[in-house]
Amino acid sequence: MKFYTNLEQSRKLAEILPVESADMFFADGERPAIWNNKDAGLDDEDIPCWSLAALMNIMRLDYYIVRTLDILTSSFTYSIHAGYFDIETGEYENLVDACVEMISKLHEQKLL
Repeated sequence: MKFYTNLEQSRKLAEILPVESADMFFADGERPAIWNNKDAGLDDEDIPCWSLAALMNIMRLDYYIVRTLDILTSSFTYSIHAGYFDIETGEYENLVDACVEMISKLHEQKLL
C-alpha cells in the first residue's frame, strides 16, 4: 500500500500547495523522511512530500471515497468524488494517487 506521494507527485504538488502543508520531505530522492521540525524549513535541494493523511486534510471539502473490488483480480480501485462541485477522479490502485488528482482538479477550479 502506498502511504505518501512519490517524487514526481511531490514536485507537482510543491508547485500548487504551500510547502508547510507537507508533513514529509525527500532529502536524498529515495525515501522520504518525516518533517519533524518545520521551524527549521527545508534545504534548497529537499523536496516536500505529503502523506495520505496530509493529502486528505488538504481536501477540506465534502467528498466521498469509492472503493471498488474487481472480483476477477481480487484487487481494489479507489476514486474520490466531491459531490457538491461535481468533480471526480478516475480510478486508481491506491488512494494517494486519487488524492493527488483531486487536489490538482480542485486547484484548476480555484477551489483550494
